[in-house]
Amino acid sequence: QFDEAEISLVSVVDPYWTFWSNIVFVGDGTVDPEEVWVRSTNIPSIQLKLGKQRGTFGKHGLLHTHAFPFIQAPIVMANTIGNEGFKDAGVEAAWLTPLPWYSELTGGVYQAVAADDEHPLDFGSTRHDNVPFLAHFKNQFDLNDATTLELGQSLLQGRGTDGNQNTAYGADVTVRNVPVRNSNRRG
Repeated sequence: QFDEAEISLVSVVDPYWTFWSNIVFVGDGTVDPEEVWVRSTNIPSIQLKLGKQRGTFGKHGLLHTHAFPFIQAPIVMANTIGNEGFKDAGVEAAWLTPLPWYSELTGGVYQAVAADDEHPLDFGSTRHDNVPFLAHFKNQFDLNDATTLELGQSLLQGRGTDGNQNTAYGADVTVRNVPVRNSNRRG
């Protein structure tokens, strides 16, 4: 009844790049390189990621199976961006904006992949202008010393094998309260 095991490998390549990978060993004997990417944090306020990665779509789309808050992913995930989020080869850039609160804008372009078990959205058009893209805007506000409010909006769009644009929209709201006396514990 073994479902899967995962190993994460992280290595600092040089002062500019860090290598990340998550390799999944599935119960049927297969091995899946779920994520393999490099990240650069050398550019002030910008973070670049290149490789096979989980696209920054919402909050749940970034979680690995073992980190799900429930046994199964939300039904809307399986029907839109994938049971385990949007995973594909591409380039993603995140910019920490100069606003007076924490505000991050992320954009990415990815490989065009047709619908399959891991990709419910069809982005498999072979047209030269088909470059699936993702946008995510996250804002976090301190409501008081112990409480924060995070608001996020996501967009994922690409052209399908039928020639039509396929789009997924997402929004997330997180309220987190961690009293100061419990700050060394989870909120």
